[in-house]
Amino acid sequence: MNCKEAFDLIDNEIAALNDALRTGDDQPLNGFLDLMARFFMGSFWNAALIQRQRPDASHVAGFDAWKKQGRYVRKGERGIAILCPAFGNRSSVDVDLRDPDNSRQSVISRQTMKVSMVFDISQTEGDSVPGCLPTDADFGIWMEIMEQLVGKDESLDEKTQSSLTETKKFRQHEYDRFAAMVRMWAPKRLHHHSGLRNGLTQAVCDAEAKAFAYVVCGR
Repeated sequence: MNCKEAFDLIDNEIAALNDALRTGDDQPLNGFLDLMARFFMGSFWNAALIQRQRPDASHVAGFDAWKKQGRYVRKGERGIAILCPAFGNRSSVDVDLRDPDNSRQSVISRQTMKVSMVFDISQTEGDSVPGCLPTDADFGIWMEIMEQLVGKDESLDEKTQSSLTETKKFRQHEYDRFAAMVRMWAPKRLHHHSGLRNGLTQAVCDAEAKAFAYVVCGR
């Protein structure tokens, strides 16, 4: 697969999500957001590629990376194409029109994209891999970070700050309170630079905020 084919796959995934939403089917979007929560360190583009090729993937790595962890890709398994940065140099000649003999050649570094193949853990066998997702023991840390972010965020208006404070007065489950805080905080951060968001409707902004909260809470 080359880069053009990879971007065609991404376009197909986005088109499929849009088509499903137009018909009122939100399951494909929920599945995509679940995958984004699992691959929270990856890009949107690679999430779309993985969703298109292997939507049940949970932990991917390259052939050599798995080998270093004591796991081996099973024979016959098909790789999952993702996009990775590629760095290279390009020669350039600076021509001196007044003195052509004084022309100099320089090297310019540039970054492009390339397609790499990874494999899901279900396609491998070997040593067990330690879990890397947060546990209940980590939750208190995330709640503390969220409260600090909200408390220091000057972009939040008084009404939103008051609503976030109110969540502490109710005997909500801590996970529910965390989700409520993310849902109220996310719109202000996603749309903080309003000059860049003027073309979006309120419905789109609300959908973005809900998707953001869904991914964070799923993480």
